[in-house]
Amino acid sequence: MRWRIIILKKITNDYFNEFKEAINICCKDINESNFISNMEESSYSNQSKESFYSDKVLKSFINMENIKLDNITEYRKDMLKLPKKSMFTPLPAVDAVCIDADNEWYFIEFKNAVIENEIKSIKKKMINSLWFSFYMFSLSEKGGDIINNDVLKFSREHINYIIVAKRDKNIAESQNIMELESVGEHYRPPKFREYINYYFKDIYMLTEYEFRDFVLHFKA
Repeated sequence: MRWRIIILKKITNDYFNEFKEAINICCKDINESNFISNMEESSYSNQSKESFYSDKVLKSFINMENIKLDNITEYRKDMLKLPKKSMFTPLPAVDAVCIDADNEWYFIEFKNAVIENEIKSIKKKMINSLWFSFYMFSLSEKGGDIINNDVLKFSREHINYIIVAKRDKNIAESQNIMELESVGEHYRPPKFREYINYYFKDIYMLTEYEFRDFVLHFKA
């Protein structure tokens, strides 16, 4: 029998806790278990019925908690004070949000698919996630300082978007990622570069293997 020993890295810094507090203020009566997740669960694909960032794939595996933004969008109807019977479609958002001790934000989208086929979907989630995150902050007391200043300026200086794609479904991109990461650089997919320094501080791509190093060195 193989014993399954998993390290779950907790994020305890004040910036992450402030975002959690904003969610609690905006989504009244929401239980933290409804929006606090972890990277393994967030990488689960409904199509493949598996988590591709997991100890089943990686020999040296470390998990980390995050905010599952997708799970919160259903509360948007209450935030907007829409009638209960009104038509409402949940907002597509990123799989995971984490904030480090230096107030660097990371929007993380897991894709167990060929990235070239997901460009439109990813771009939509990028903008939706920015809008929804700042909208929640605008309704909370502590988020007001960010909103009252320049939202785009904050995003350009602090928010990074990471696409985590399954290595064996993105061979060419994986080779670029490995080569660049080995010299301390990131692979930035050409079709997303126009958003760098416009909506986000940075946008880059990792596979599940490089993402493990991201989790390992994350300043929780």
